Amino acid sequence: MEKSPNYPFLGLEKALGRAETIYKAAQSHAMPITVAAKGWGYSPNSSAVVRIVGTLKAYGLTDIQRDSAERKIKLTDQALRYFRDERAEVRQELLREFALRPKILLRLWKSSSWGSNPPSDEVARSHLKVDLGYNERAARSVLDIYKKNIAFAGLAEVGSVDEGGETACAPEEGDAPDAREQGSGAFRLAASASPAVSAVAGEAPSPGENMRRAVFPVGEGDVTLVFPDKMSRESFEDLRGYLDIFLKRQERAALASGGGGASAPAAADAADGGVEEGGVSGEGQGGEGLGDDVPF
Repeated sequence: MEKSPNYPFLGLEKALGRAETIYKAAQSHAMPITVAAKGWGYSPNSSAVVRIVGTLKAYGLTDIQRDSAERKIKLTDQALRYFRDERAEVRQELLREFALRPKILLRLWKSSSWGSNPPSDEVARSHLKVDLGYNERAARSVLDIYKKNIAFAGLAEVGSVDEGGETACAPEEGDAPDAREQGSGAFRLAASASPAVSAVAGEAPSPGENMRRAVFPVGEGDVTLVFPDKMSRESFEDLRGYLDIFLKRQERAALASGGGGASAPAAADAADGGVEEGGVSGEGQGGEGLGDDVPF
């Protein structure tokens, strides 16, 4: 079978399960890969172990240590924080960082402009096969992992991710691409397919033709909603979902600030050193051992 470019062997949720096995057994200490393999239910010589180790590295969950005796695997500081920090908002932001650390997933999010709404499966698989060089099986795996990571990490709530993996709210349609600064004024749902929210400075927007405006006064000012005069049931359900996301994010922001008032959610901390390649594909890797040529 034709070998494909690298991609994660597991989705983020399953990768975190493998990392948790390391955390429960070794905490912040390095563990021999042979021992980790047994904890995962594999023979140390299994090709799946090579893929799992590469995948954990690609997500930024582990590092590899080499000594004269054997290779060891150790959780990164970010992974340790994820398992130790009980604050939901901190864990959520870490999930968003991990989800797009593998280069192929970040490339699809940004360069291919998939964001939280990838194209139809036929279009997506064709892009992966024709433009990026993946075979049929690998293309299906990459697309499946991409969609699962978006859902698991809550990335449907996020409008954009910068080159270092940092999450940020999407700018309004028509704004400059880098217009992400948080400002005072009304919040509006971004005019895009993703349920993103952006902070827009200035006066509340005036409704245009066939548009209506609803104003809801709160202690810190007015919340203004501009919407079409007529909406289909499908559009109404989409709006309901977007508003639910908006309210949940504002509630988290209010709780994080001690209840002193909701503000635009802060962007996640950028991953140190950027996103590193390291996942291994599901094809053409079976004969490889744990040599230095494997891209950890």
